[in-house]
Amino acid sequence: MTRCACGLSYVRELASDEELHGRVHAEFHSGAELHLPVALASIGSVHGYPIVVADMRTPLATRRALARIALVAQRSMPDFPIGYDGSLTDDDDRLFVVLANDRMIAMAITSLDDSYWVLQWRENLRLELVGTEQLPDQRQKVSRVWVANQFRRRGIARGLIDSVATLFRRRAHELGWELPLTTDGRRLLRTLVPGDLFGHGDTFALEETLD
Repeated sequence: MTRCACGLSYVRELASDEELHGRVHAEFHSGAELHLPVALASIGSVHGYPIVVADMRTPLATRRALARIALVAQRSMPDFPIGYDGSLTDDDDRLFVVLANDRMIAMAITSLDDSYWVLQWRENLRLELVGTEQLPDQRQKVSRVWVANQFRRRGIARGLIDSVATLFRRRAHELGWELPLTTDGRRLLRTLVPGDLFGHGDTFALEETLD
């Protein structure tokens, strides 16, 4: 059994597995094909690629189609389960998508939460806790950021988050962030949020973040 960076475990030289892996890896590398029944509202662009958003006003059929597409990010980050299922909740879940023709090449998931740990950066991308209690403060948090492999290291994630923050009438450092963080997530946040970081999660997520 082989485990690929795209998140799929498969058996090499088994025709059905190789075919499935080819499809899944293509989505991981170049983005997932996106054919929606209803056009989404645009909130701007990053490097010429349009950014659209699905929210509570988006029709159910479109949200379900997006939920299937968003699985490409969940497969490649199996230890970080926060995803998008298209549900409407009081948490104001939203999916932001960067498009290249008919492909989703990047995405961010946000929701509203009301308590955050305050963290600050140390050396080597480490974080430490400021205070001992969560800050009661309602703000939008970013639950996941993902960019297709082919489009990474171009500033797309940073531009996407800047656009998301602008929509919420905040700056990037004023957003909350779901804990724990991937290594790439830490690198991104170290540039976006050089000061105090607002992290949301239970005590287990906090401990994993501080380890």
